[in-house]
Amino acid sequence: MTEWMSRFEMFLQGAEKHPVELGRPLSLLSHDDDTEGPIEALQAAIVENIALYASKYDEEFQPYLQRFAAAVWQRLMHTSRHEKYDHLAVTSIGFLASVIANGVHTAQFSDEATLKNIIESIVAPNLQLRDSDLEQFEDNPKEFINRDLEAADAETRRRSARELVQAMCKHHETKTTQLCIAHASQLLASTNWRDKDAFFQLVTALTIRAESQRAGATRTSNTIDLPQIFSQHIRPELLKSSQENGGHPILLADAIQFVCTFRNQLPGLTEFIPVLATHCQSRHVVVHTYAAYALERLIYSHQFKRQDLEPYLTQLFQALFAVIDAPDSTSIEKQWENEYCVKAVMRLLLVADTAVAPAAQLITDKLVKALARVCGNPRNPKFNHYLFESLAVLIRVVCRGSSCEQNNGNQPSVQADAAASKFEVLLFPPFQSVLQMAVAEFTPYVFQILALLLDFKRELSPAYASLLPPLLHPTLWEHRGNVPALAQLLEAYLRIGTRLILDEGHLEPYLGVFQKLLASKLSEPHAFHLLTALFLSLPPQQIDPYLPTIFRLLLTRLQHNRDRVGLVHYFTAFIGLLAGKRGPSFLLQSLEAAGGQGVGANVLQHVIIPALISVPIFSEERDAKHAAVGLVRLLSEEPNACFSGPSPFWTNAAAALLGLLQANAKITQGGLILVSPLADITAGDDHFVGNVPGADYDAAFSQLAFGATTARPDAFATDVPDLGAYVQTAFTNLAASRPEFNQALQAAHAHPAAHPNLDDNTRA
Repeated sequence: MTEWMSRFEMFLQGAEKHPVELGRPLSLLSHDDDTEGPIEALQAAIVENIALYASKYDEEFQPYLQRFAAAVWQRLMHTSRHEKYDHLAVTSIGFLASVIANGVHTAQFSDEATLKNIIESIVAPNLQLRDSDLEQFEDNPKEFINRDLEAADAETRRRSARELVQAMCKHHETKTTQLCIAHASQLLASTNWRDKDAFFQLVTALTIRAESQRAGATRTSNTIDLPQIFSQHIRPELLKSSQENGGHPILLADAIQFVCTFRNQLPGLTEFIPVLATHCQSRHVVVHTYAAYALERLIYSHQFKRQDLEPYLTQLFQALFAVIDAPDSTSIEKQWENEYCVKAVMRLLLVADTAVAPAAQLITDKLVKALARVCGNPRNPKFNHYLFESLAVLIRVVCRGSSCEQNNGNQPSVQADAAASKFEVLLFPPFQSVLQMAVAEFTPYVFQILALLLDFKRELSPAYASLLPPLLHPTLWEHRGNVPALAQLLEAYLRIGTRLILDEGHLEPYLGVFQKLLASKLSEPHAFHLLTALFLSLPPQQIDPYLPTIFRLLLTRLQHNRDRVGLVHYFTAFIGLLAGKRGPSFLLQSLEAAGGQGVGANVLQHVIIPALISVPIFSEERDAKHAAVGLVRLLSEEPNACFSGPSPFWTNAAAALLGLLQANAKITQGGLILVSPLADITAGDDHFVGNVPGADYDAAFSQLAFGATTARPDAFATDVPDLGAYVQTAFTNLAASRPEFNQALQAAHAHPAAHPNLDDNTRA
C-alpha cells in the first residue's frame, strides 16, 4: 500500500511539482475551461480511490489519512471554479466531508481558525453561482433541474459544499454555526443578488440535519430560527413576481425550493397557494417547474387539503396545463415534457376528488391532447407515466363520485356506468390510435385504463366487444410489457362479458392465452389469475369439459417445477378453490381424469404439503384463503381417499393447514379486506416500477397506482366469512363423527409445522 499511496500523493500534488514523472505535462493539460483534461480526471480518480480506502480499509489507511486530508485540502485551495475542475472539486469536498464526519480526527478540525478557513476558502466559493450556471438556468433548464432538484448522480459543487457544512456540524456544531452565521451576515449585507442566493444555500445547509427526497427536511438545527428567516427573507421573495418587481428568477426558485424543503417545519403555508399558482405561470422553466414540484409535494405531505385548494383549482389547472400544452422549447431537440407539472395535476385531481367533476371533460381533453402530442416521440417515461396516472385518477373520482350506490356489492351503479361510458367516448379514439400505431411505451397503460373503465361498467359496449378478438390474438402477447396489463384486461372482461365470450366462441382463445401464460415462470401468476377468473365467472357446464386438459397442463408444469414454492402455492390455491366450491370428490375425480388414479393423494403428499410446511406464507392473501378452505374440506370430508385415514400423512397435512392459518393471519379475521375504491393521496409516489407479480418483465411495463384494482375478490367471502370458525367447526365435526381422528388431530396441533417460525419464512 505504501508504494501506491506515495504515487497517489505525488500525482495529487500536481504536474507542476512532478514534471518528470508525469511525462510531458503540457500535452496533458486541458486548455479548455469547460472540458476535464487527463490530469484533472486522474486526480479526481485518485481522490475517489483514497475515499474508498478510507471507508473500506479504515485501519490500514489510518497512517495515510492525515497526509491525504492535507493534500486534498491544498489541491482544493488551488482549484479554480472553471467547469473542468468540477469533478475534482466535488470528489475532494466529498472526501473532506467524510473525514470530518467520521470523527476520528476531530482534533485536526476542531480549531476555529481551521473551520473558518474551510468555510471561507472551500464552502463559500463553491456555493456561489457561476456564469455557466446562469446559462444553464436559461438555456438548459432540464439539466439545471436534474442537478439541483433531483439530486442527480452527477454531484454539483453547491450540493457538495452543503454536505461539507453538515459534516462539520456533526462534531463541531456550535463553532460551525457561529462562523456560518457570521459569513451569512456578510452575504446579506451585499447588494449582489448572487450573494443572497449563496445565503439561501448556506442557511439550508446549516439548518438541515436529516432529509429525504420524499419527506423533505425531517430533522433541523435547534439553533437556527427557521420561521424568522422565512418571514424576513423567503416570504418577500415568494411574493415578488420575478423580475417585474425587482426580484431575480433564481432567487424566486430558491425561495420556492426552501418552502418545499422545510414544508414540515413552516406553519401557515396555505396562504401561498395562489402565489404558487401565479409562479406556475412563470416564463422561466425552472420557476414554473419548482412551483409545480412544491405544489405536488405540499399536497403529498397533507400541508394543502381539499378545502384549501378548492377556491384555486381552476387557476391551478389552467397554469399547469399551460405548461403541459406548450413545449418548453421551440427547438424539437430541446423540447421537454414536464413530468413535474403532470404529476402536480395527478395530485390535484386526487385531493380535489369529486370537485373536479364539472371540469372532467375539459381536463380529459387536455390530457388526451398531451397524449396525442407525445405519441409520435415518447421521450420522457416519467411524463408518460403520470399522464396516464392522471387519467386513471380522473376516471376513479368522477365514476365513483357519480353515485355511492353499489348493487349486490360488486355491480356498479347506473350513474357510474354512465360516467364510464362518457370517458369511453372520449378515450377510445386516441387509444385506438395508440394501438394502431403500436406505440410500445403506451399500450400497457392503455390496457390498464381500459380495464379500469370496465370496473365501472355494467355491460360491454360495442366498442369493447369489437376490441376483444384482437386482444386474444397471440401476436399481441409476444411483447412482454403487454402481458400484465392484458391479463388484467381479460379478467375485467370476464366480470361483465361472459355472454359475449361464450356466444362468440372466445372461450378457447381465452384458454389458449392461459396455456401461453403458464409456459413462462414470469407469467405464471397471470395464468392462475385468469384461470381463477374463468372458473368463477363461467357456468360449470361451460368450463368443466376443459378441466381434464387444464389439469394435464398444470400437472405437467408442476412435474417439471415441483421445487418452486410459488408455483405450488398458486396450484394449491386453485385446487382449494375447486374443492371449496365443487367439493373434494369433484376435485379428485378431475385430477384422476387428467393424471390417473391416486394422482390427487400423490400430489398432496409429495408436493403440496411439503411446500406448505416449508413456506406457509402466500404472496396473495386471497390465494391463502382459497388453499385453506380446500384443504379443510379435503381433510374433513375425504380423509380416507386423500390421506389413508388418520395416518401420519393426515397429521402432517392438518399441521400444514394450521401453520398456513397462523402465517397468513389476516385470512382468519372475518374475510379479506380489499383495496378501497380510491387509493390514498400519497399513492403514486415513486410508483414507476411495476409492483405486480412478474413485474420485472422489462422496462416497458409500469403498474398504474390508480389503475384497475389488483385486489381480486374472495371467492368464499359469503360462504366462509370467518375462516377460523369454519376450520374449528369442520375439525370438531370430524372428531365427533370419526373418533379415530382425535389422536391425529392432537398430534397435528403439537406438530412443529402448526407453529411456524415466521422469521425463517418469506413470501413465495
